[in-house]
Amino acid sequence: MSIAHKALAALYPALRLYNQLLSITFSSMPPVRILIYHDIPPSQEENFSRQLRFLQQSWQFITPQQFNEYLSGSRTLKKRSLLLSFDDGYLSNLHIAKSILKPLGISALFFIVSDFMDLTSPIDARLYIKEHFFSGQKQIPVPLHCQNMNWSDLKYLLKQGHTIGAHTKSHARLSEVDEGELWEEIVASADRIEQQLGITVKHFAYTFGDLKSFNSQAFEVAYKRFDMVFTGLRGPNLPNVNPLALRRDAICPSNSHFQIGALLEGGADQLYRSSLKTYMSWAHPPRRFQS
Repeated sequence: MSIAHKALAALYPALRLYNQLLSITFSSMPPVRILIYHDIPPSQEENFSRQLRFLQQSWQFITPQQFNEYLSGSRTLKKRSLLLSFDDGYLSNLHIAKSILKPLGISALFFIVSDFMDLTSPIDARLYIKEHFFSGQKQIPVPLHCQNMNWSDLKYLLKQGHTIGAHTKSHARLSEVDEGELWEEIVASADRIEQQLGITVKHFAYTFGDLKSFNSQAFEVAYKRFDMVFTGLRGPNLPNVNPLALRRDAICPSNSHFQIGALLEGGADQLYRSSLKTYMSWAHPPRRFQS
């Protein structure tokens, strides 16, 4: 653990107490924080399970449908809430949905890369991950367990009460994609998910999550297609949040409980204020949102 991470973890008790006092003093509305996970290696499954049980002690997990209702104003949340999301479409997500999420009664939102779902060879899947997901880090070997879900796996997740969202066609960094290709990456990808699964896709998370990986042109395309756009910028989602500018917190199974706790208490939110301000300069006022 780095010095910065240790310092952040050490702040957790103070941050938790501070937020409790604020809530009591000002009767503020409890926030929704959205967690981002990616691959969950077999060696980290127990850590992941412990993390969720730790979080259940001070937060309630809500379903994607409950979050939709919260955004539309048709549901009031009386407790601090978490929405669990996974990016990319790793096969490990299916395993933990069966072995961990189902026993804990947690429904999640899975953002999938449509081209990744088509692969049938384990070798091709690992090559795809190295080429498309490990952008700028191709020297890092892809672990042997890393594989893709397929369309049948996604249908299983839907039957279990989970939700599928779009995460582009090829995991492209959208700020580097030609304007003419943005429609294919963002819109055609979601349309294909709908055709394969027989669902309506309302949720979109752009790849890599940081500000430099998205731009106003890509936002315009996503705005015309989706009800909700999810960033990778940390922060709380309060009742008046713009559904086109949803904040999410990236978490790793190897993070300590106090690290995660400090992040969710807002310990790193200040670092994202400038990026959120720029992002919000692109974002239109939200359309009338329907749950």
